[in-house]
Amino acid sequence: MGNVRGVYNVGSGRAVSILELAELVARILRKPELKPVYAPPRSEDIRCSVADISRSVRDFGYRPKVALEEGLRITAEAIAAELRARFDNPPNA
Repeated sequence: MGNVRGVYNVGSGRAVSILELAELVARILRKPELKPVYAPPRSEDIRCSVADISRSVRDFGYRPKVALEEGLRITAEAIAAELRARFDNPPNA
């Protein structure tokens, strides 16, 4: 790889809205009652942000291997397993 310097983004390279993300999380958690709470926009809010993965693709051949929904599902399952382990077997039991 030689002399690699600078910022390299990793991500899907596609935009995902907060609403889309909230709907995915609600579906993965099987909690359709989870709904976003809307508030007026703030001046510091970012309207749209997408990871530019072109340098990572060019220099490393990077390509996302896990789709967003699958990654969220894996993350939710890992958090659930950690919580079960922590609360089913408390350290001072």
